[in-house]
Amino acid sequence: MNRMTRLIFLLLTGLTAGLHSFYAQATVFGVNTVTEYEAFLSPAQELGEANNSQAQGYGRLSFADDLSNAKLEIFLKNVDMNQVTAFHIHCGSPNVLGPIVTNLADFGAFTDTFVDGHFSATITNSNIVFVTMPPPTPPIGQSFTLPLPEGCPNDYGQLGQVYTVAGLAWLAEKGLLYFNLHTAEHAFYGEIRGQLYPLTQYKATPTAENVTYGTDSYNEYTANLSPEQELGEASGSVASGTGTLRFKQDMSSAQVELTIRDFDTSQITAIHLHCGTPNVLGPYIIHFGDVASKFVDGKLSVTLTNDDIVFVKQAPPPPDLAASFTLPLPEGCPNDYGQVGQVYTIAGLEALARKNALYFNVHSVENAFYGEIRGVLKAPLPRVDRASYENAQLTVPAIDVLDSDGKTATYKADLIRTDSMSWLFELKTIEEVK
Repeated sequence: MNRMTRLIFLLLTGLTAGLHSFYAQATVFGVNTVTEYEAFLSPAQELGEANNSQAQGYGRLSFADDLSNAKLEIFLKNVDMNQVTAFHIHCGSPNVLGPIVTNLADFGAFTDTFVDGHFSATITNSNIVFVTMPPPTPPIGQSFTLPLPEGCPNDYGQLGQVYTVAGLAWLAEKGLLYFNLHTAEHAFYGEIRGQLYPLTQYKATPTAENVTYGTDSYNEYTANLSPEQELGEASGSVASGTGTLRFKQDMSSAQVELTIRDFDTSQITAIHLHCGTPNVLGPYIIHFGDVASKFVDGKLSVTLTNDDIVFVKQAPPPPDLAASFTLPLPEGCPNDYGQVGQVYTIAGLEALARKNALYFNVHSVENAFYGEIRGVLKAPLPRVDRASYENAQLTVPAIDVLDSDGKTATYKADLIRTDSMSWLFELKTIEEVK
């Protein structure tokens, strides 16, 4: 069975099972199945002060179907391995300095295990960091260096520790694993970092020839804005809008495109990105400033970086209860929406979008507090038109897949069933739908 035949078969079976949150690259019926996760490492995802490193990285973690092991492939660019002090897999969401769960130094010195920027290893239960006792108390009255935390909590918030590959896979499925590369110059926070997320579509095994570092590929989320999504009283507004938020996969920036229809943009008082689910008046995390001057033909186009994230360092002053006052709009979004700390990176912003917990809100003169129109950002589902099966022939009118360059393409395919005793197909014809 060739690659495209296997790909279409797998996508169809996955969709009939209900669009799983992961993609299994496998031979038919689960033999040698792996569930794959990938990460794009960059300085922009680090939590310390901004660094100007040119280092880049890509990691792929592939779990065996029986969770006996996980295959690890890492590619680094612009990294001097002689300057690397540590390389770990940590547990935690973006904007969390999480404990170590796998120490890649266990596989040998980095100057030996990385060959031309490539590292490959197999993780088993023996490679999971398990803490049997807390670190020793530092000496009082003497200078000391805090150790990096180790051992990941079971189910991230419950008692007990993860100590199997199965537990590692569970954290990966929740988006709670990340790579962190530490160097002599950036020993504590790290030089580059990247969150692991599941592959939802087929992607070729990374090699030195085809690996990409997320600088020219994107994760896209879209929103349809309407007055009906606002939480205040119905305003009778006829305005509508469409918003797109495209994150570079290395999380160095995000591009906003917002179009407003049937509304005088000179009446807009503010536009924000807020965190919160529908029916929640959430704090804002992006304030677009004087938007009236930024609209061109009803369209706003802005590039966001970490510097644009609203981060609250102190609570607003209490109002004077003896005088009239206006409640300020809340600012700053909780990390991972429910955990301690705040989001202050593009990576954290994208983590909120993945949970459908990020929305546009357009405020106007008439609807200044709740807003004129609002819309939650969501990731578009892959296009899969209904397939037809007749006389042992399966016809797929259109299906979205990732090409080897990481860009989505749509294909039409006809397949022939090869065996009446099984659901094996051979590819008859395939063509790209332009």
